[in-house]
Amino acid sequence: MLTTTPQGEAADALFVKWLMEHQKEAGVFATVSQLVDQVSDNPAAKMTAQEISERVNRATAQPANGVG
Repeated sequence: MLTTTPQGEAADALFVKWLMEHQKEAGVFATVSQLVDQVSDNPAAKMTAQEISERVNRATAQPANGVG
């Protein structure tokens, strides 16, 4: 259990951040949201998938330093 110590919590937070950044780079969020939108018949899931897709599109349209 990585999060049972203060050092473990810090390492876990850095690892989660690293995973999220690399998933974003790999297009995981966009792919999953497209799949949910295409195959789900749940209106709430479809709305959430569309929101995720829009957020990913906005985030990728901005320069890496947030200025632009």
